[in-house]
Amino acid sequence: MPDAPPLAPTPNKAREVIDTQLQVDVAAMTAHATITLAAGDAGASLEVGDLMIDSVTAAGVAVPFAIASKQMDLGLAASSEQVALDVAYHFKTHEQFDGDSMTGFTFLWPYFCGNLFPCHSAPSDGTTFALALDGVPAGKTAVFPASIPNEAPSYQIAWSIGAYTELPLGTTSAGTKVSVWYLPTEQTAAMAGTASMIESMGRPVIASPPR
Repeated sequence: MPDAPPLAPTPNKAREVIDTQLQVDVAAMTAHATITLAAGDAGASLEVGDLMIDSVTAAGVAVPFAIASKQMDLGLAASSEQVALDVAYHFKTHEQFDGDSMTGFTFLWPYFCGNLFPCHSAPSDGTTFALALDGVPAGKTAVFPASIPNEAPSYQIAWSIGAYTELPLGTTSAGTKVSVWYLPTEQTAAMAGTASMIESMGRPVIASPPR
């Protein structure tokens, strides 16, 4: 029997993102995103901002895609199981707090994740994360979470690169270790700004009384 023809890209915003793993080269401004989609009906849609998509594959097989109005629609069959996509792409810098800044930091809140990686920006469609950075300039430190193991909105993943020094602040009453990273000449301000952080983070959350 001949192979079935590839499926046409089909919009499907309801197919949720379960996990997002990013391998980013900050010098070359290239990345690979491994995006796990939930089981669902045919097709899928991801926000891609002004990304340049080089390829999309699933299990080594090319996935048809089409991009319009900052959305990438994918040619995927309906599935009762999760589907992992590998997306290779290039990204651009953004200086309006809407992506990756040429000064070394990212800012995605609230709806700009598509300028950095294929995503769903709606906070209700949370994803777990893994992040690795290559191409960090010599003499500089990249501050970022290697993983976010619990579902989080796509705007929560971020990095900042600079001549940072880490200042451990201590451990909260819940056992969370907290640090602040500061740039040269900013140690005094960093210490002042975080003086009560450990105490504040260790306080129990008190529900507001009913009105």
